[in-house]
Amino acid sequence: MAQVILGKNLHDLRTALQAREDMEHDMEQLIQDFQAARSTIKTFNGLIPICAWCKKVRDDLGYWEQVEAYITNTTGVDTTGSICPECSQKHFRDVCGAGKESD
Repeated sequence: MAQVILGKNLHDLRTALQAREDMEHDMEQLIQDFQAARSTIKTFNGLIPICAWCKKVRDDLGYWEQVEAYITNTTGVDTTGSICPECSQKHFRDVCGAGKESD
């Protein structure tokens, strides 16, 4: 009878230890996720250095990359390409049939 109780206690102990290891692993993952989110928030709360000419963005490691890549790498959000109405008018006015602007 004592061996059955001992076996049950040993099983319970192993189950508890596995649950603790699982919780520690989950906690480590949460800490990593928190640190990544904190870094992202810190970046967006501060100033983002953007080149005045080419519009590349300098990341936290000092590398310059296109703004679209910076946004994707920093937030995980993908961007799409489009043309705003002002640029469309300015660069494609002949194609759009808008005529020429007066200087």
